[in-house]
Amino acid sequence: MRKDVTSTGFISAGDPALDASGNLYIPVTRGNTGLKTRASLLKYNVDLNKLWETDLYNNPNFSSSANDAISDDAGNIYVCGKTEVTGSSGTLDNSFAASLRSAGSITWKKYLEDSNSGSAMLINNSDILMTLSRDCFIIDKTRYDEAKDSVNSEGQIRWFTVCDPYNTDAFGYSFDIDPEGNIMAAGSMAGKFYLALKSSSQ
Repeated sequence: MRKDVTSTGFISAGDPALDASGNLYIPVTRGNTGLKTRASLLKYNVDLNKLWETDLYNNPNFSSSANDAISDDAGNIYVCGKTEVTGSSGTLDNSFAASLRSAGSITWKKYLEDSNSGSAMLINNSDILMTLSRDCFIIDKTRYDEAKDSVNSEGQIRWFTVCDPYNTDAFGYSFDIDPEGNIMAAGSMAGKFYLALKSSSQ
């Protein structure tokens, strides 16, 4: 099947996700002349008809983009990307993760790493959401507490003992978990292809 999108203002689309019903969720970055780019999530049904688009809390004064989306068994959709924030040294990127219900409402949004961009997501066997931030391969683990309506940090995984996300050539683009729970990550470092495996016990 093919769907020609006639809407204007799209700059890019990230990695899409499918839910159990075959609906398609596409993280997109929109941009119009004279305006900052903004992150959104689109939903299409199995016939590729657009059902909704949700704007991800974009501040009109800052640029943002959406890079990856995944879904869980409960029908929740997760999306990551980057937005800009004001820091002591000026405007800088900040990675984010957000959760939406299948009807398009935002459940929560969490800002993760300064000078970074969320590049990929997955849910591990303990139902913890893991978000890979591009610079320095930093993985943030989060869990939503429905009773308290809050997002709790479940820790962080760093691939390098010393790595400054403000100034690095180590960029992570994708990751996965093998049957033993070890984390595999792919990206680039020092201008070369980079692939690493991190033990689940580390």
